[in-house]
Amino acid sequence: MHYAKALTGRGLQNAARLNQPRRARIGIYSRGVHDSVAFRIPEYMALGLAIVCNPIRYQPVEPLIEGRNYLAYTTPDECIAQCRRLLADPALADSMGRANRAYYNAHAKPAVQMAMLLDDAFTSPPGDDLQTDGRPRMPSQAANILAFRKP
Repeated sequence: MHYAKALTGRGLQNAARLNQPRRARIGIYSRGVHDSVAFRIPEYMALGLAIVCNPIRYQPVEPLIEGRNYLAYTTPDECIAQCRRLLADPALADSMGRANRAYYNAHAKPAVQMAMLLDDAFTSPPGDDLQTDGRPRMPSQAANILAFRKP
């Protein structure tokens, strides 16, 4: 199915483009370079949006939960179906938006990330390469933390 009428062909000025997500209820995301979770996800979370995105391959330090933080899609038609699902169920969209805003405040906010980074840098004993749940620790968690930071 094609949605040519949804495309405008007109570019948005920077200010208009940056303010556009604030008026939205749903943030649509396609994965970043090498399947990473790029800065757009935490931006949508900070705005309290429901998120429709490709399946998340590499989870951040605190995992994002499908159905609570996002709905996944692999094809354009699945993306449209997930968006329609959220539009048809405002309670689900609102619940996801609240969960995403709470996740942002607890785990993705820059001040929280810096506190995690500093805590990890100053409290982890040398050679401690496993997290408490047994997952491998990346050096100072920097790679995971930086995944939520705009370059």
